[in-house]
Amino acid sequence: MLYFVIGFLYLSLILFSSIRVAKKEGIHRGFLFFFIQFSSATLVFHEFISYNFFLFGILCGVASIIGYALTLNSHPKRLGALGLCLVGYYAFVYFTPNFIPEPTYTLSDLEEAYETLQQQILHEDYVSADEAFREISSTSTYISFMELEIERSQNHLSRLLAPDTHIDKGQQKKLKAIRNKYKMLVENFVDEAMNEVFEARDGLFLFEEVNEEECYQLDDLTICQTEERYQINLEEEVNVSRMGISRYSLFDSYYLIQGVDEQYYIKLGNSYTFQENQLQSDYDGTPYTISGRISWYLY
Repeated sequence: MLYFVIGFLYLSLILFSSIRVAKKEGIHRGFLFFFIQFSSATLVFHEFISYNFFLFGILCGVASIIGYALTLNSHPKRLGALGLCLVGYYAFVYFTPNFIPEPTYTLSDLEEAYETLQQQILHEDYVSADEAFREISSTSTYISFMELEIERSQNHLSRLLAPDTHIDKGQQKKLKAIRNKYKMLVENFVDEAMNEVFEARDGLFLFEEVNEEECYQLDDLTICQTEERYQINLEEEVNVSRMGISRYSLFDSYYLIQGVDEQYYIKLGNSYTFQENQLQSDYDGTPYTISGRISWYLY
């Protein structure tokens, strides 16, 4: 909303400025001024508009510059201005690679990293969990970094000036399929690792078992549901912690409910806050609060 307001004010300023130019120098100069400024606006706000609209803005700017050169009041000035346009074009072509450098990572690099992660997970036997988890977590973090770097290069400017680095729709579908496969692979691995190494079971069943009419009670905790939220109350000897799993970035979004006889792992929601005796997050968009001993150890 803020960007919409800023864009509207920016276009309004361009329009009023163009009217002032038209009154002083004529309608044709007013139109040229408007289209040049409109082109600059598409460059400033290129992240918030479609690529076709961005191209239209660039073409308006190029046409306006050439039109301005042709409307100068003498033949030598027109030739000189067109010559400057030609020099500017060749300078633009020559210096473009310096403004849009070659990407650090390509889609093939990302595919290779996904394949490495898949092999690491599929060959994991949990014998040396600490070493294996660190290796898998490192590769997972590296993949996230690569995806961020590739995504940064997918803007209108790079698509126009360096089309070879752009990921087209076919490649985007391929990348989406790889990501979905990776997500499922990691989730299955987390399930197995939590069960085999940490002896914990998936705690999401707690939210599925409870209803608004009756609380769901276990030896370690009680969970109740209202229209607005879930409330989980822990017994005195039960503890919520990330100690032990937070050493590995792959498990950063999980925590353990450490009961007397059983442990449960739960994935954090979109956001969370914690205090000495309270943890707040959300399950499928519905907020919940855990009250009890919260030991939020981080390594």
